[in-house]
Amino acid sequence: MKIESAILAGGKNSRYGGMNKAFIVVDGQQILDRNISVLGTTFSRISIITNHTEQFSAYSNYPMSSDYFHEVGPLAGIHSALKNAVTEGVFISSCDMPFLDKNIIDSILSLAVTKNAEAVTPRINGKLEPLFAFYNVGVLALLEQHIKENKDKSIRSFLKKVNTIYIDIDDTVFNRKAFTNINHPKDLEELNY
Repeated sequence: MKIESAILAGGKNSRYGGMNKAFIVVDGQQILDRNISVLGTTFSRISIITNHTEQFSAYSNYPMSSDYFHEVGPLAGIHSALKNAVTEGVFISSCDMPFLDKNIIDSILSLAVTKNAEAVTPRINGKLEPLFAFYNVGVLALLEQHIKENKDKSIRSFLKKVNTIYIDIDDTVFNRKAFTNINHPKDLEELNY
């Protein structure tokens, strides 16, 4: 199975004053650049999903696409990534996670391939991480239907409708760091790296 990667960078970023979180600098490097560096060791195709392509002019060598559905949150970004994929599956990551871990990614991909899963999402200490997960392009039609017909636009509600494998990640300081999100300026201030 061929798998590509997509970075979701299309949110409103309202909790961060409207600044696109992909451009937050962590340890001297923008999160987007950090993520591209990690993802590039595994994936030959990395796309950027954003409703603000003009902000990403420096990344014009990466395929970009916008949401087809609006006001439905990250499900729209996942939908756009799957709709524009050229492979059978997509590893999705969020642009506000500065510490992506290649070993965890490899574990997710291994399950996706060996178990022929429609989705593989990690779970740490009972908390799902659906924006650091694999999605099979084969779920696209069901995802479109879900977005159009369901009031609950959460990713979790969609994952219940497909063959999702949940991979439990050991709850260690190192692994928790891999799932760190920068949602508020205070999150950046509290980082330990």
